Amino acid sequence: MNDGKITFQPKKLEEIIVAMGLLKKEDADALTKECQSLHKSLLEVMLEKGIVDEANAYKALAAQHNYDFFDLKNYDIVSELKTLLPKNLVKMQNLIPVKREGSLLTIATFDPASFFSVQSIRMITGLNVKLVVSQKSEILRIKTNILENRETVKQPEQTGGSLARRFFGIGSKPEPVKSSTVKAVNISEVIDDINVEFVSSPDESANFEDISIESKKQPIITFTNKMILEAVKKQASDIHIEKNENNCLVRFRIDGDLYDQYSIEKEAHDSVISRIKVMSGLDITEKSLPQDGSFKLRIEGSQVDFRVSIFPSVFGQNIVIRVLNRRVVPLDVAKLGFSKQELDLYQNNISRPYGMILVTGPTGSGKTTTLYSSLLSVNDGKKKIITVEDPVEFQIEGVHQTQVFINKNDPSKSLTFAQGLRSILRQDPDVIMIGEIRDAESAEIAVNASMTGHLVFSTVHANHSVEVISRIKSLGIDINFFMDSVNMVIAQRLVRKICPACRILVDDLQKEFELYKMKPIDFGGARIYKGAGCQACGYTGYAGRSGIFEMFNLSDNIKENISQNQSIFKIKKLAISEGLVTLRDCCIEKVKLGETTIEELKSISMED
Repeated sequence: MNDGKITFQPKKLEEIIVAMGLLKKEDADALTKECQSLHKSLLEVMLEKGIVDEANAYKALAAQHNYDFFDLKNYDIVSELKTLLPKNLVKMQNLIPVKREGSLLTIATFDPASFFSVQSIRMITGLNVKLVVSQKSEILRIKTNILENRETVKQPEQTGGSLARRFFGIGSKPEPVKSSTVKAVNISEVIDDINVEFVSSPDESANFEDISIESKKQPIITFTNKMILEAVKKQASDIHIEKNENNCLVRFRIDGDLYDQYSIEKEAHDSVISRIKVMSGLDITEKSLPQDGSFKLRIEGSQVDFRVSIFPSVFGQNIVIRVLNRRVVPLDVAKLGFSKQELDLYQNNISRPYGMILVTGPTGSGKTTTLYSSLLSVNDGKKKIITVEDPVEFQIEGVHQTQVFINKNDPSKSLTFAQGLRSILRQDPDVIMIGEIRDAESAEIAVNASMTGHLVFSTVHANHSVEVISRIKSLGIDINFFMDSVNMVIAQRLVRKICPACRILVDDLQKEFELYKMKPIDFGGARIYKGAGCQACGYTGYAGRSGIFEMFNLSDNIKENISQNQSIFKIKKLAISEGLVTLRDCCIEKVKLGETTIEELKSISMED
């Protein structure tokens, strides 16, 4: 009897079918080739053609994954099991509880790859879970019966509530999942059933076929692939793998917030880290120093880039993997979140033949996306565009991109921003992008480039647009030269957008302001919305993010006040009187338009 664990010696389904005497070997081989041309599974084609009956087909599938087969035909499930699992789990995942013996719960599925769901059932019910395979038609029949009966049955309270809310829709809004509620994933139970392949490997001798064979033998590789696939599907921007004293926690950053996903046993931590290092071309023997790397994967037909940062801690190495998915982050200035008036103003400024566009904001505020989108906007095929970045996040066709680096063994062979800038000016560029102005030398070169016929894009660290003046002064740059070179300064942030599937009207604004400890705001009679939380948004009430922008134009009056060394406070007040829309006011407009919430406005207001 199998206890629900998977051994990692996968068998081919056609071999099992032959061993069961259901097909001759030559017929199985021919059918397998036909399945490849049809892009269908062997199981699917056998059932469609009626080559084997359903019970035998799923017996073979069970044998392939070392599971027991459970015949559901004419089987009646006791009523107490029908309400044991959340309704949405039964509905969406096709997992049916069929038997309970003490603390052991038997779950039937027609898809043995239900890894994440099975782990979550363990957390929700507090029971050990044994997975068995049953006929698809019988599971769908019983599922329909359960769901119809559940309409009139009160849902019992479940343990592990916050996790259940996040994954299966119990309650209206998710709460942060505490580390103590996330049960460790047994790496040896992961099933290899995903469509992930390497686009490139740092090891030139690496071969995809070898990697695929290796992944079927090693559960660590399979688990790492599944973790990455899950992050991409959930549109996470970052994967955090954090070593603690007793376990290793995996968290995803989704729409700016971190959510605990699951933990793995601490014994597997080093193996997962080593796997990611191999994928990134890093030194697997180095454990005491930070390392940076990257890799690319093709996931379900789409190429995704990943940037890896490894940092040592007292308990072991921590990893953050930045997920760079072009399908999730479209590089289009029209889709960044600008209002029509802001978009017209911005496009007018980036259409000038020379001058500097500066973007400021904290890490994760979308600055790089804005710069890349801007480069694509001005890339008409008639301009030479060169960048100096640290690191290069997206590769853009038609743009010559350079990454800075530091050679620790021989600093003279390093490439800094300043060195890169001096060199690219001799490459006859029309447009230059500098990843960040970090020091006086790079700032001076950028200013000179923008004053000698080049359009320059860059970022600089400052809290708000007007504060860029103070930052430039602190770098020792002549402020008058700077003012003559700059076209526009933009401060930006990202706010979460209300999920369109569960958007509801806020019927008590006063209560909403009290909830977030905010002074009441006059929205001019606009209808204010928020997200109730639904399965589509993971019960957060939000889906995606949008930019808000503070666009600072240096008028002659403002330049005169800057030259007179007036305070930043006075300059900002003057800019507002001339039409500057602050980040807070920009966010208020998005609240009034029903795009974001008072909760998000609170986070922006705290900065003022």
